[in-house]
Amino acid sequence: MSDVQQYAVFLEEQLSGEGYKVLSDGKIRIVNPKQDIEVYSRLAAEHGIFIRELTRKQASLEAYYMNLKKGESGMLNYIKSECYRVMHSRSTYVMTGIMAVLPVLFHIIFVCDRCGQ
Repeated sequence: MSDVQQYAVFLEEQLSGEGYKVLSDGKIRIVNPKQDIEVYSRLAAEHGIFIRELTRKQASLEAYYMNLKKGESGMLNYIKSECYRVMHSRSTYVMTGIMAVLPVLFHIIFVCDRCGQ
């Protein structure tokens, strides 16, 4: 790309909300593109910016799986933190109290019902 910084400015102005990274080797990586590839090419052409290469890369299934495997410990920590958050919320304590009182109330109702007969 002939002018990476200028293209980043146009990208920000005209396609706000696009996630991108300006790389040190004079390239821009658009993360999870929301537009067709032609839109990015047209944006550069309208502003006189020459693009040397424009490719859409997708991770292979194997790379996707390996990234999942690497992130397992992170996901496990996330699940643990969510369980902790749910288990220590006020609504959990209230629901536990209600569930503990219900059997006692049912027992009292049935015992009193039998005593009255």
